Amino acid sequence: MIEKDLRNELKKNLHHIGEIIHQNSKEALELARQISEKASQFKLVNEEAEAYRLEALCYQHLCEFKQAYLRAEKAIKLFIQTDNDEGQADAWSLMANIYLQLGLHDRAFECNIKSLVFYESINHIKGIGVVLNNIGLSYFHLGDNQNARRYFEKALAHREKHHLKKGKAYTLNNLASICDREKNYDDALKLQRQSLDLMRELNDKRGEAAVLCNMASVYASLEEFQLAINLQQQSLEIEQAIGNILGEAESLFELGKIYSTPNFPEANREKADAYLHSALKIVEQTDEKQLRYKIHRALAELYARHHNFEQAYQHLCQYQELKEAVAGNEVQQRVQGFELRVLELEHEKTLAYYKSHADELALLNSSLNKAIEMKSELIGIVTHDLSNPLTAISGYTQLINLKVKQPEQVLKYTGQIQEAVSQMQARIHHWLKVSADETSIRQAGKKEVCLNALTRNVLETMRVFVEKKSQKIVFSEFATATVLADAQLLYEVIENLVSNAIKYSPPETTIQVSLTVNETNGVIEVKDEGNGLSEEDMKKLFGKFQTLSSKPTMGERSTGIGLFIAKQIVELHQGKIWAASEGKGKGATFFVQLPLYAPQPLRQAGTQLIERI
Repeated sequence: MIEKDLRNELKKNLHHIGEIIHQNSKEALELARQISEKASQFKLVNEEAEAYRLEALCYQHLCEFKQAYLRAEKAIKLFIQTDNDEGQADAWSLMANIYLQLGLHDRAFECNIKSLVFYESINHIKGIGVVLNNIGLSYFHLGDNQNARRYFEKALAHREKHHLKKGKAYTLNNLASICDREKNYDDALKLQRQSLDLMRELNDKRGEAAVLCNMASVYASLEEFQLAINLQQQSLEIEQAIGNILGEAESLFELGKIYSTPNFPEANREKADAYLHSALKIVEQTDEKQLRYKIHRALAELYARHHNFEQAYQHLCQYQELKEAVAGNEVQQRVQGFELRVLELEHEKTLAYYKSHADELALLNSSLNKAIEMKSELIGIVTHDLSNPLTAISGYTQLINLKVKQPEQVLKYTGQIQEAVSQMQARIHHWLKVSADETSIRQAGKKEVCLNALTRNVLETMRVFVEKKSQKIVFSEFATATVLADAQLLYEVIENLVSNAIKYSPPETTIQVSLTVNETNGVIEVKDEGNGLSEEDMKKLFGKFQTLSSKPTMGERSTGIGLFIAKQIVELHQGKIWAASEGKGKGATFFVQLPLYAPQPLRQAGTQLIERI
């Protein structure tokens, strides 16, 4: 009798936690802890499992995702002990939401499928709708609008059929987000208004704030900025009132974006900066990474637009690190091993369901792999492209401070600084534009380019690095070579080869650069006196993010992607790039061969031009 009374008391308290969790997650968490301890003491396994699940839900609302994961994992193990299908389904669904917020969409998808199997086995109407909606969210965050819409529409039909108003409101908002992404703003607003009416009818403040935030985003896209600000302020006030810190950060982020929009007549750099940094301060206190890297990217754009390139670069680096954390090797390996994990599932009904949904898994794997590949390449390229101009700026500034004695020398070095800034500005704007549209492909706008002048320009920019290491560059021209090319892209190729020669050569050595032609091609050759290349180095030389046996001789930074980029650019121009080395300790020579725009007359051997830099 005592056990029965205690069980009833705990169930009543668990129900109370479910009622207050959205309004006061900290109070709910403390109650859930007390219940889990009491249930454990009296060996009431189901009640203990449910208390852990609610603890996990509280931690999720507080954005402490690691703790949320640990509690959800405990809940699942306890529910398995008692063969509680509904409990397992609820816990797997919660685990999926945790993974979704961490950007681990393959794991979220797996957990959702497990949850759906249990919900369907017990005909849990509400749970089925939740999982269908969450699978749609996984596809949405991977940029797969078609499959996201398909699952959202399934969820909506299910929730309408069973009169689940709250679930319907959330799914309408999700469908509106797809319309927003597809720039179908009228349909987006129509769906959002329906969702907002339901949220207010149900007094769901968290949902109301989310819809207001999304509506504001649509109005900002329509350039109705004041209305967007008003709606976003309403959303912010609600999020602050209910203590949803992640929602608060999202609203602050969106306000920052609006005030940094160039075509907003009342755009305000100071307000944009304040809102974005307020959002960043909040998310830095949590385990959340996706919103954090969005904020860093927005700050990079803001600073670049106002020519503060040092700050822009710093935020791009933060953006890079967070993107790698969200879409890194671990996720990729889990996707590749997904089929093996499916075969290890304990329950035959789960295995059967996976097999019947093989096409869904294949679509998810494909979407995730493409997203990872795009982001990884972009991150590496941004880092690589900005490193040399920034170092050049720093170097020329030091030269002014240490060596300048005449006014004309100041003009010379400030001119070089301006050139480096212009290069960096062009690259920042280019790569941020590419990042904004993941389907963009880097295309070359080809014009007549004189390789002689382009190479001289690169070498002049590299002067600061050469002087820093007391090195010397000898440039030999044997002919004038004109090619049909994108000058900016070819500049990057030559800059990369010369920069590598400087990095990997010891101080007080000579780097030889030459330009030769034959009947159909121009060939640029860069030869150094560095540590050379091993046979193993030669095999992986032009791969992505490769680490070679040689190291920069004065601790310079290397991203491991420069030669990969160079190869892509050269091949885009129907050219070839290769390297030669007699082995370790004997230096290396890199060659770039490009088709001439028109046949070039060869100079006589006696007219070799030598320039010492």
